[in-house]
Amino acid sequence: VDDSAVASMDVYTGGFPARYGKRMSGVMDLSTALAPDEFDTELGLSLYELSALTRGQELAGRPGDWLLSVRAGDLSRVVREINVRSGEPQFRDMFGRGSLDLPAGRSLFSGLFYSADDAQLSDAEKQARSEIDTLYLWSGLEQAISGDSRARLTLFFSNGTHRKNEFNELDTDPDIGQAVGTLDYYQRTSRMGLRGDTSFRRDGQLYELGAELEWVEADYHQLRDFDRGILGRILGSGRRVHDSFDDSAHGWSGAGYASAEIALGNYFTVQPGLRWDAQGYYFGDQEQQLSPRLSLSYTPDDATIIRASAGRFSQAQNVHELQLLDGETRFHRAQQADHAVLGIDWQGERLQFRAETWYKYYRRLKPRYENLYNTFVLLPYTEPDRVRIEPTRAYATGLDLELRYVFGSELSGALRLGLMEARDRIDGTWIDRRWSQRSTVNAFLRWQHGSLSLASALTWHSGWYSSQMPAQIPLGERLAVVDVLNNLQLRDYISLDLSAQYERRWARARLTLSAELSNALDRDNVAGIDYDLDVAGGQVFFNPSRDSLLPLIPTIGLRLAF
Repeated sequence: VDDSAVASMDVYTGGFPARYGKRMSGVMDLSTALAPDEFDTELGLSLYELSALTRGQELAGRPGDWLLSVRAGDLSRVVREINVRSGEPQFRDMFGRGSLDLPAGRSLFSGLFYSADDAQLSDAEKQARSEIDTLYLWSGLEQAISGDSRARLTLFFSNGTHRKNEFNELDTDPDIGQAVGTLDYYQRTSRMGLRGDTSFRRDGQLYELGAELEWVEADYHQLRDFDRGILGRILGSGRRVHDSFDDSAHGWSGAGYASAEIALGNYFTVQPGLRWDAQGYYFGDQEQQLSPRLSLSYTPDDATIIRASAGRFSQAQNVHELQLLDGETRFHRAQQADHAVLGIDWQGERLQFRAETWYKYYRRLKPRYENLYNTFVLLPYTEPDRVRIEPTRAYATGLDLELRYVFGSELSGALRLGLMEARDRIDGTWIDRRWSQRSTVNAFLRWQHGSLSLASALTWHSGWYSSQMPAQIPLGERLAVVDVLNNLQLRDYISLDLSAQYERRWARARLTLSAELSNALDRDNVAGIDYDLDVAGGQVFFNPSRDSLLPLIPTIGLRLAF
């Protein structure tokens, strides 16, 4: 989404209210209700994209507001920087919305979101193409009842297609471990539904109710025929993969929730909530989940809030999330997570402080598939190191501290410290998740003087995890995935990002020039360890090489508003 169309973003990292469902880890809620601006239209140009945004405060001569944002671009410069032969990856998106004020406190609203991502890879050995298109439409009516009480009814429709083709043909011996073969995949999904939400106050307390009913359907097609070579045999993931799948899923899904915000005296507020979700498109099977939640806040003074929350959260597979690319031809039952969060916020005249500790316990986890060496690969599904991971339980726990300080009228900054641990229980052993980073530091500085602003962001975290293979093993010997999964911690990650922005104004226009440096220190941040295999003398030798994330990437752009 074009960031110029985003007015605010609320991020719930845990313990989110009952009106949010179908996810068990976190929620991002974007608002596009932009504040009025002296200019209605903006045109943007950068090294990677073209964009246009226009908006207004009237519709058909009546009070209301509307916004339309369009972008198109390609990432060819980025892939050249990282020496990846992936053609010219392109993206396009469009976002539009509008609302019209009607008599008697009513408003009519509509919107659309469209995105398309195309990427291709072509060299002497591999050819691949991926196309993802998504369309989402919605329209509805909102009624103001009294005060801040509202009722909203929304009709929505979405349609998505995903095509993926891979063809690998190598001159080298496939026994060494290279993937050779083809993958042809197509998925089309559509959803149509009705959602109703209402909030009202009674005796000073706030209540929220909502329900959703939708019809979903999907068509799937896949043909897989490839050879993972000797590595597939070593890891027990199968050497020869040959299967096909043609089927469709359809049915109803529904949800309902109820929550309240009840004041207990002058200092305490309790927020109970209950959510119910159901899925009827599981190839004839049905699933349903019940998720209770409870939050408590204590406000001893105007500057301090102490919060505590606990609840159960469920995540069923959406109709587009069938893991067909990894050979899964049926949906798995919904996963569950229990959250417990305790936090404190304090805000002074210049200083803001926040601390939060949290714990998440996961159960009923579905199997997942990862590339054992390195997840940052263009063609993950046919790689020979693709393995199935089946945790029975998991947990994630952490402590986050944040300080924000305004040094003066021109300079402000923030410092964030985080401690985190995330582990899976696999075959009786607790194993670190690949993305578990035990320590994290983020530092931000922003200076603005008149029309010029400068900003910097420094990120450091302890290294992610990868899998270290033995130097050699006898030909024909098997390796248990659990013995090598995430057994190596990579070097620490460090990235310094810099940006500058200059604004020039005229009576009827505003020109903004910007420049950014991502990873300005050109730090070699290792993403994983890749391995080439050699076979000699009855032994299989693993020869490691490092795969790194983005190097220094410069960006310049301009934006004209009029």
